[in-house]
Amino acid sequence: MIKNFREQTHLGYIAILRILIGFFFLMSGISKYSSGFLQKPILKGVLQKWAEGNPNIWYKSFLLDTAIPNYEIFAYLVVYGEILVGFCLLLGLLTRISSAFGIFMNINFLLGNGWSGPANKNVNILFIALQIIFIASAAGRSIGDDGILKKRFSKIPIF
Repeated sequence: MIKNFREQTHLGYIAILRILIGFFFLMSGISKYSSGFLQKPILKGVLQKWAEGNPNIWYKSFLLDTAIPNYEIFAYLVVYGEILVGFCLLLGLLTRISSAFGIFMNINFLLGNGWSGPANKNVNILFIALQIIFIASAAGRSIGDDGILKKRFSKIPIF
């Protein structure tokens, strides 16, 4: 089994997945932006729904005490976070960092809404797993700007 982890693979296959996940994040953020997510209290309603049946007591407390009272700030974080993560994954730019932020968002989506059904849970688990692979494999080096940056700044490990 250890031998399998030492085998080299072509990052082009992983780059295809990175681009698809980036496209999903980007389109999700853009659709939220264009639907008035930042001007209307849409997120407040979503967070209230997530809190109502949430079995994670500590996360429910976070939603009720922190996220819902400050839903305007969280709306900006969600919209611009999705757009930036999506943009970076599409371009293969700072892939490891953007994947870490994507994991953080997916963990919060999972904790907030994962209890409501298998689709919500499984999509977030899949995205988390793929982004861990992007971090471990430096997926931005293939068909991405991280490959160019790695050549120029070879001693910096984030590329």
